[in-house]
Amino acid sequence: NDTTKMQVNYWRKGNEHPTMINLGFDASASMHEYAFVWHQDYIKWYVDGNLVHTVTENNQDNNDSLPVNAGKIIVNLWAGVSSLDNWSGHYDTNSKPTASIKYDYIKFEKFK
Repeated sequence: NDTTKMQVNYWRKGNEHPTMINLGFDASASMHEYAFVWHQDYIKWYVDGNLVHTVTENNQDNNDSLPVNAGKIIVNLWAGVSSLDNWSGHYDTNSKPTASIKYDYIKFEKFK
């Protein structure tokens, strides 16, 4: 519901670790490049080539540490249920125009 912010997240042993990032601009006004690097010692998120958030904890026995299992990238657009209105904003399924999203490209590179 606020296109000047983005949420980054990772999961470890069923525990979610979300962080809201203040972008300093309206992301809906133009295309932007979003990226992340997932390394065994850190996860770094970037917007338009600028580092915006880093997670470095890696205590293997701690539920708050970095994920160690293979993950997947999921790209989608969804409207939240009413209990998430404070996060996503209210979505009226009868509204026009309907929600849409545009991707210019998606790229994956295995970390070497």
